[in-house]
This record gives sequence, structure tokens and C-alpha cells, in this order.
Amino acid sequence: MRFFFIIIISLIYININLLAQEIDSAHNSEPIFYFGAYLGLDFNHYFADFDKLPGYANCCPKFTDGNGMGFSLGLATNYPLSNRFSLDTRIGLSSLNGLLSKEQIIGFTEIRNTAPPFETTDITNAISNYEIQTHIQTIGIEPAIKYSFDYGITGLMGFRVSFLNSSTFDQKEKLISPNNVVFKESGSLVRNEFKLRDIPEVNSLQLHYIVGASYKAVLKNSIYIEPDLLYYLPLSNISSVDWSVSQLQFSVAALFPLYKPKELKIVNEEIIKRDTSLISILGLDKETISLVSSNEELISDKIDENTMVERKIITEKYERRVPQASILKANLVAIGVNPDGTEVKDPTIVIEETEIYETFPLLPYIFFNEGEDKLSNTAQKLITKASTSQFKEEMLDQNTYEVYYNLLNVIGYRMKKYPNAKITIVGNNNNMGIEKGNKGLSKSRAISVMNYLTETWGIDPNRINIQARNLPKKHSNNDYSEGLEENRRAEIYSDNFDILKPITIMELNRTATPPKIKIIPEIQSDIGIKKWKLGISQNNQLIKEFTDKDNDILWDIEKGKIPELETPIDISLNVEDLSGKKVDISKPLEIKQLTIKKKREELV
Repeated sequence: MRFFFIIIISLIYININLLAQEIDSAHNSEPIFYFGAYLGLDFNHYFADFDKLPGYANCCPKFTDGNGMGFSLGLATNYPLSNRFSLDTRIGLSSLNGLLSKEQIIGFTEIRNTAPPFETTDITNAISNYEIQTHIQTIGIEPAIKYSFDYGITGLMGFRVSFLNSSTFDQKEKLISPNNVVFKESGSLVRNEFKLRDIPEVNSLQLHYIVGASYKAVLKNSIYIEPDLLYYLPLSNISSVDWSVSQLQFSVAALFPLYKPKELKIVNEEIIKRDTSLISILGLDKETISLVSSNEELISDKIDENTMVERKIITEKYERRVPQASILKANLVAIGVNPDGTEVKDPTIVIEETEIYETFPLLPYIFFNEGEDKLSNTAQKLITKASTSQFKEEMLDQNTYEVYYNLLNVIGYRMKKYPNAKITIVGNNNNMGIEKGNKGLSKSRAISVMNYLTETWGIDPNRINIQARNLPKKHSNNDYSEGLEENRRAEIYSDNFDILKPITIMELNRTATPPKIKIIPEIQSDIGIKKWKLGISQNNQLIKEFTDKDNDILWDIEKGKIPELETPIDISLNVEDLSGKKVDISKPLEIKQLTIKKKREELV
């Protein structure tokens, strides 16, 4: 670590000297302000008087002290107040990391046989170690008053106001002697272990007194580096328990001077730019020229250290209007585009309705996360009790996943429809890892499913039978991750086929032949088009609209509003050229409807 900081300080020193050579040496006045950055190494010491953190079990008799290391970095400023005094301010990050540790002798510890009848073979003393490793980072401001002694030595006093940016801890209790005993409750050498937990009841605001000394090494042009040795005395606790952190910090700051700006000689120039555009206007009697816009722009250019040129650039735009007769013609071409890419000019559009029925079998399994029995963490869509009256299985989307996600809602809906039907819910686990032999977890999974049906859907609990197993009766292979996931489930069985029978969903589909109409506006103008608009309507009701901003005019009939009446489609085009001349044309397309009612009447 020492070698690392020597390298950092050497690099800072070399770069500052290079930068100092580039700063203007003509400054004869004293700097009015310094700014820069600092980097520090912190030695943290904990003062403590507590046995455990709120909400976390710990058998430690009492934590008293601890130590740790961290770093500090940030921005540094210095404002001279007089020849001796100055205001020094730092803003940055600081680490308050450390380790609280305590050992305890646990007397009269029994050593038992590992096999029944587990008789006691010896009594000895055990030693347990208690640790709390903290990871604390603050961001704050450190104002201080500095006094300059002779020979570049300075002293300072101030305070730090900081806020906790992050505050977590790791905790564990570990038996370190003898090596043949374990904690009874955990069955291992470690208990009460927590990792990366937020420190409870933390004090976000941290206050410290600061005292210290430094050495000011001045380089060229008033640039200086300053090694500091600072001590931070705590005024507040880390959390609600009696626990504070002091710091001994070794840091290095590099600061650069700011001077009053020099007065510059300003030279003014004016440049005028003119641009004229030609516009042809239908019906104009004589040529005219008029100013359309005028804009001023000021550009500053420093040509040397003492002279600044300010150029005022005036840009003027004129319009030259000349008489011009225009020609404007328009025509519409409509082409039907079939799915195979073939095209039909001026087609008759056929709108057909089709009823589509699709059957979805029910998968009566609810899959749970590892070690969990919460229904809210499964794929099931859970609704409120008030929403059950609006639920209908016929309204589900024709989608296998959507049907499965609503499995419990479908079962609740059907059990209300068939009040004599009963179900059996069998909770299972994958009998591996944390779930091995845990029938209590299996039962909790079955109960969470039952609670949703009884509390949300109002199903009588007497109609539901609960069972629990380890592996399902027909289980998947636990040698694969997919098998482990599939075996963490609750299975639903019923004495009534209507409860778990497949779902049949009907969807009304409307299609068009041809499905797309390509419209080509043929416009002829000798002076250019200002704008055009194309509208598709039926019985004066607008269906689709295109403008000159659209690259392709392709009407996808099945997207958006589909025509419903057997009255012609009207395609209208409105064109305006640059002279203001307008042309309006329209073109009809025939419509034929094949509704479900009509097809039944015609036996189609």
C-alpha cells in the first residue's frame, strides 16, 4: 500500500510540473482562489458499546472497538483570507469500513456421540468469535480554517458534515475451538450469519471535528501539492446503538491558482450577407422584391492575449416574386395487392367474417419457486374478490399461456358454476436441497392455493381436500434443473370432469380480399406541389388518411377501422401547388360483405 501511494504522489508531481510550464508566466498578481483534487488513505477506528444490531440475533457479550481501512477522494478548494489565514474546503467520498470482533469462552460444552443414543462423552470449554464487518461510504463537505506557519507548514481546524451513501454489514458467529463441536441450533460451526444487509436504524447524517497539519510544496506559477495528516473526531453515532467512527487520514492534494482576468481591447466589425429566393406566383401583375427576415449574430474571436475582435454578422433574406402561370393535373390509380403478391386494378373489396373455435386443455399444476409457498410469486394471475364477477373463461385470449396463467380463476369460476363439485389439492416438493423431506412446505403450497379459492372466489373450504407429499406421484427427473422446477408444485384433482375439462374459446375474425390497396396519386405540376392530402372514406366517415409526408400509400384494410357497409369506398385527393391552385378528384371502390349472418342465409 505504501509503495502504491508513493507512485501516485510521484505521478501527480510530474503532471503538475508539466501543466505549470504551460500556464502563462506573465501573471504578476497573487491568485484569488485555488481549486484541485485530493486522494487519501483512511485508518478507521471504531468506538462501540453494544451487543447486537437491532433486529439481528447475536450472542456477543459486547462489542467495544474495531479497526479498518478505506480511502477518500474528491474536490479541494482554498480561498486566501489574509497572509496567514485561508478557508479550505473539500467535497468528496470517504470510506468508514471496519471490523468489530469479539471472542467469548463458552464453558461446559457437551461433546456427544454422533450416533444414537447420543451420549455425552466429554465436557470442555469452547471459544466462539463474533464479527461484524461493515461497508460504509459517505459523501460530504469539509470546511476548515488554515493557519500558515513558516517553512510551508500549516495547521487547520474544522468540521465535516457527511451523509451515508451506502451502509451494509456482514455478521457471523464462528466456533474456533475445539474443532469437533458445532452450534446445536445450526448444526455447523457458524450461526447468526448475515451478508450484505443494510445497517438498521442508521443515522444518515454524520458529524466530525477535524484537526490536522500539512506541508505546502509550491511549484511553478503558484501551483502546489500538499500532503496532509488529519484526524476526524466523531460527534454522532453510526446507528441507534452506541457506535461511532474516528479517522486518521493521510492525503495528498493538488491545487491550481485562479487569477483576475486581464482587460482586453475589443475591435468591432460588421458583415452583411444577403440571400434572394425566386418565387413564381400565379396571377402576379409585376415583379416585386421584399425583405423576408433579418438576423444578427455576434461572434467573438481572440486574436492575441490583449485583443478581442467582435464581428457583427447581419444575414438578410429577400424574396423575388415573378408572374408565373401554372399547370396542375391529378389522377388516382387503385391497385389491390393479394397475399401472394399479385395485383388487381380497381378491385372489389370483399369483407368476410369467420368464427374461429380453439380448444385449450388445462394443466392443473401450480409451480412454485424454490423453498417458497407464496402464490403471488408464481405465474398465476391473481385478481381481486370484486373482479371475480366480471371474469368469464370465454373472454380469455386464444393463447395457451394466457389460459394457464388464469388456471385458478377458471377453477374458481367453474366451482361456483358447479356447486356440488369438489377438488383435492396435493402439495409437493422436489425432495432436494432445502426442500428435502419438507412436507410442511408441501402443505403450505396446497393451503396457499386453497386460500385463494376460498378468500377470493368464496369457495366453501369443505369442498376442498388438502394433501401433502414429498415428490409428486408422477414426478419428473431431479437430475435436470427442469425436473427440479416441475416437482415444486401443487396438483389439483376433481371428482367432476367439468372442473378441469378443456376450454373452448371462440374468436370472430374479419378479413379482407384483397387485404391491401396500393393507391398511386398521379400529379402533374410545372411549378411544384405545396401539399396534398388523400382520404379514404365510406358514407362520409373517414377510414384512413395519407399526406405528402407519407413515403408509401398502402392501405392495410385489416389494420385499423374495417369497412362495414356495402356502400362504395370513396378515395379522394386534394392537391395544392406553390401558386395556391387546387385540384380535388375522387375515385370509388366497390365493397362486398360476407357476414356470418349472410353466409348462413346463403348456406355458405
